[in-house]
Amino acid sequence: MVTNQHFASLLKAGMRGVCCAMLTCLIPMAHADRDTLLPDVAFHIECKKERLMETEDEAERFLIDAGFMVINKSRYEREHGRAVLPLHIIGMDKDRRLIQFMSFSYAPNMTSVSLLSQPPTKHAAKLEEMLIEFGSTRPGCKIIQLSHSDNPADSEGFFESQAHRIENLSREVNELQRQPKK
Repeated sequence: MVTNQHFASLLKAGMRGVCCAMLTCLIPMAHADRDTLLPDVAFHIECKKERLMETEDEAERFLIDAGFMVINKSRYEREHGRAVLPLHIIGMDKDRRLIQFMSFSYAPNMTSVSLLSQPPTKHAAKLEEMLIEFGSTRPGCKIIQLSHSDNPADSEGFFESQAHRIENLSREVNELQRQPKK
């Protein structure tokens, strides 16, 4: 553990740069539990050819079949002429678990997938297996960089802020979709 005495001795030795570097690294680490969430499971689906539209439809169908409310943010943005990502689909279920599918224009053959549950993490083994199966059974595709993580109870506040953001986004999209098109 780094203490104030360590910093004082480094400063006396004329090592201000080392102290600054240590502070730069340590301060974010000290607050990481408050504003960082790690997915319960995350992976990339890498396909031999671009399958973006198929992935979009399949991801929506997967989420609906699994009981998730779906926000197809990329489709909504495309319809309104301001698409940021080629694929960005967010799902939330009654237990407030979040699944996200994202792809980026610089990697058209790859889709990032993540599942995040409310802290402290309680892995939903069946849902995680279904999600991995979804990614691994698509023709011409494979899963790469599979990881599992946990979040401590003290990250619940940040999770709540993210869940509220998704709930608000869902309300806004639903409200805008009910409005007549001009």
